[in-house]
Amino acid sequence: MVSLFNGMGGACAMFISLSEEIKWEGAPGGKPSVLAVLTYSFPMLLGIVLGAISFTGSLVAFGKLQGLISEKRFAGRSRK
Repeated sequence: MVSLFNGMGGACAMFISLSEEIKWEGAPGGKPSVLAVLTYSFPMLLGIVLGAISFTGSLVAFGKLQGLISEKRFAGRSRK
């Protein structure tokens, strides 16, 4: 349950960043400056990527803890 709650936080961060990025890209005013991209667009991109990673990792953790995902599904990796 805790892993799902954590995953929802990551998903919320991802969706909020994605909606802000879409809203910002659709704003009138021409081409944004490099400073505007670095201070506004780059943090939103990080929010999208890190939120997606957090959400996916939490789903995998939930699946493993509930026994829905076994080690056999990741046969390409070997443990040493």
